Amino acid sequence: PDIITRIGSLGMVYLEKKQYRRAEAYYNKAVELIHELYGKGAAVEPAATALINQGVNYRHMEQYSDADQCYTEALAIYRKLSPGGDSVDIAKTLNNQGVNYREIKQYRNADQCYTEALAIYRKLSQGDDTVDIANTLYNQGVNYNEMKQYSNADQCYTEALAIRRKLSQGDDTVDMARLLNNQGKNYADAGDENKAREKYREALNMYKRLDP
Repeated sequence: PDIITRIGSLGMVYLEKKQYRRAEAYYNKAVELIHELYGKGAAVEPAATALINQGVNYRHMEQYSDADQCYTEALAIYRKLSPGGDSVDIAKTLNNQGVNYREIKQYRNADQCYTEALAIYRKLSQGDDTVDIANTLYNQGVNYNEMKQYSNADQCYTEALAIRRKLSQGDDTVDMARLLNNQGKNYADAGDENKAREKYREALNMYKRLDP
């Protein structure tokens, strides 16, 4: 219903303004209305959306346990709504949950989320390269770096960069520069200073071209 959408939109406005307590109040109200309309525990898309928004807000508030609970509940709803087990909504929720796990240094759990999300995106894309795949590879690369699995991180960044180059048709992008910068950091952490300098230089030159 429109009222739930409007309330959720107001929550998003306050989230973007970093007024998290006010955003939380609107998201809670949206969840209450959904319970009144559909029943508590109903597997309906508006409930999952409200939970995702609330989860993002809790993560910004550093209430990671609350965020995880929201993502887990939203994921259960999306799985019920997708009998085949694969949907963009499931993959996006797994990505969000992965970021939340990484924030609290639960890297193994984060890796499981990213791996499942990536498998879903690859299956849904039917062999095509997509922004969602590149974004998930980036997240997984950051997570591998935190786990000091530098070779795995480099593989993720390299594949993500190749996808970004393909999608941009050779044009420079901020996302590509960020990937190069992260790849440089990964090489530095792994002790390969020469490759690190090379990637940092490439990233810096791209940033300069983007903002002359």
